[in-house]
Amino acid sequence: MSRCFFLGILYNSAVCLLALAGFLLIGTSTYMWLEFPQYGTALDLYSFSSVGIVVGGVAVLLALLMLVVMCCQHRCMMYTVALLSTLIVCFQLGATLWIFTQENDARIAAIDLETYTEEPRYVDNVQAAFGCCGVKGPGDWADTPWGEKAENVNKLPVSCCVTLPSESCAADEAFVSGCGVPLLRYMDICYDIVLITSFLVLLLQLVSIILSCCVARALRERAYENIDNE
Repeated sequence: MSRCFFLGILYNSAVCLLALAGFLLIGTSTYMWLEFPQYGTALDLYSFSSVGIVVGGVAVLLALLMLVVMCCQHRCMMYTVALLSTLIVCFQLGATLWIFTQENDARIAAIDLETYTEEPRYVDNVQAAFGCCGVKGPGDWADTPWGEKAENVNKLPVSCCVTLPSESCAADEAFVSGCGVPLLRYMDICYDIVLITSFLVLLLQLVSIILSCCVARALRERAYENIDNE
């Protein structure tokens, strides 16, 4: 087995893994982009998921380009693609670091449910989906404009109720835990998945760049050997 053939197998394997990682990043980011809007400002991560889609899409396109260049086995094109990939890696690294820095801002937004009196449907979606009530617990509702109304004294919104009544329920019929912790836990899982996948994409791109240069060099050496043999 020649050195060029062995490097080609490693190169194709790395590029295929890069494409799979890119598709995974696109899938998870798209899921978040479609899922989070129902929670309103509680999980407003449009920009975060959008950057993930872009980074994953660029990785898939780059992987396809690398495979095409490998099929052509043109060493100058491989060096060019390696240079282009290096520039793209710099962009993706910046985007990934930006995603990482946005986590603290999103964590603050995730536990800020003070606007539920203005947009009840978002808070209702959060409380129904996570089986929770208020930020820290049902007691949070007493200090809101909704809870201070005469008809709502000692009552909680329907989305807080364990069994959904027609209007509202008492505290002993509601979820005990608040929404702050479940929201943060859910968001942390989403962040971890996207960040790990993003760094995996970067790692595979760096490996692909190194292997691309190695394959191009092996092709050059083989071309020189063929000339010498003639």
